[in-house]
Amino acid sequence: MQFLTLPSFSLINFDNKPCLILYTMGCDFKCPACHAKKLTGSQGISEQQVLDYIRDYDKRWVKGVVLCGGEPTIHKDLPDFLARLKKQTGLEIKLDTNGNNPDMLEKLTQERLVDYIAMDIKGSRELYPFVTGIPVDITQIERSMRVITPLKHEFRTTLWPIDFQGDFGWMSEQEAIEMVKWVSNTTGTNNHRHYLQKFVARTKEEMIGPSLSKDNLPREMWETPDLILTKVRDAMKSQGYSCEIR
Repeated sequence: MQFLTLPSFSLINFDNKPCLILYTMGCDFKCPACHAKKLTGSQGISEQQVLDYIRDYDKRWVKGVVLCGGEPTIHKDLPDFLARLKKQTGLEIKLDTNGNNPDMLEKLTQERLVDYIAMDIKGSRELYPFVTGIPVDITQIERSMRVITPLKHEFRTTLWPIDFQGDFGWMSEQEAIEMVKWVSNTTGTNNHRHYLQKFVARTKEEMIGPSLSKDNLPREMWETPDLILTKVRDAMKSQGYSCEIR
């Protein structure tokens, strides 16, 4: 298991707790709007280097560790790493995931290796083929929703330009409502924390999909307009669903 760099410090990635962030290499999705192209490789910092760094970090200034990516759950040795991390530090662990690996999520939760899970909901059920860059077994995503619902968790949706075969558009209010109904029907509850996040375009060297880079998008789509974020949030809230803009 490889990491992009040594851990970085953050105050905003884990419920405002001071935490260390780890970026794992590799991902099983190819979301064109992702700007983590540098994480698609396999060469990086080793587990032992990361554990040594965290061991020597002043624990007065950190309360948790966040694993994100890339996609952490593609790594078979993730449970072993988290067990070592828990034993060595006693810190709370937050996992960021795309939800495509419910078997791994079940293992991690059964072994109590994570304390909080943030799962991406890419859009409504019908939008997944357009936003993930690969064919997705949607039943796996739904299984993951159900796995994390009894735990401390949140869902997150980034509002990026969706490429409908060269015709770009933002998620509509109706699509947002369909997303809420899908999540609620799948999990049997609408008692979730759901956050909307802004898309910000980068250069084609950074983006997984060059069509969504600054080099190709019209300038007005380089960043999600506040009006779009507000309309989608309000549409989701109209269904009795908790949603905030992050």
